[in-house]
Amino acid sequence: GKAGGGKRGEKSDWGTRGKAQAAFAAGLLRGLNNDMEGVLSYFEKAYDSDPSNFDLAMDVARRRLQAGQIEKAIPILNKAAARPDAPGDIHSMRGIALIQQGKGEEALQAYLKAIEKPPVLPSVFQSVVRMLADRKRGAEAMTILDRSSQDATNGPAYLLDFADLYLLAATTDASLTNRA
Repeated sequence: GKAGGGKRGEKSDWGTRGKAQAAFAAGLLRGLNNDMEGVLSYFEKAYDSDPSNFDLAMDVARRRLQAGQIEKAIPILNKAAARPDAPGDIHSMRGIALIQQGKGEEALQAYLKAIEKPPVLPSVFQSVVRMLADRKRGAEAMTILDRSSQDATNGPAYLLDFADLYLLAATTDASLTNRA
């Protein structure tokens, strides 16, 4: 009964991994022939077979974005970001792609998800604060800055950048500039 079910599950997982590995290998072969579109096509198939492989999703999406193929990068990033175990890097890259598509509000939401999943690059915090300031959401930007400065283990240049961001956030919200 149960043992047979377990074996079927193992076989199914093995089959899924096998498909992913076969597609990945086919992509590598395409690479030997300098067929970058073929490489990416097979790597996308490999990711479809193994959606928990966030490194592969990031690599394919990054290559698509570098080639100016935003419309091909977004579905990969959306699929990866929809997983509850998606790392912050996936959400950050999705934010970048959405900005390139002119979807600022969706990009902001992606960045907000990214900062919830450490480690977070300082540039992601900076993007979030600037986007919030542009939307006159200074109080929210201040909260994020306070949290990010606690995580900061970077040098003086990082802290100076954040000092500028505090000023930016404060000047976009009248309630923050009128504090005693």
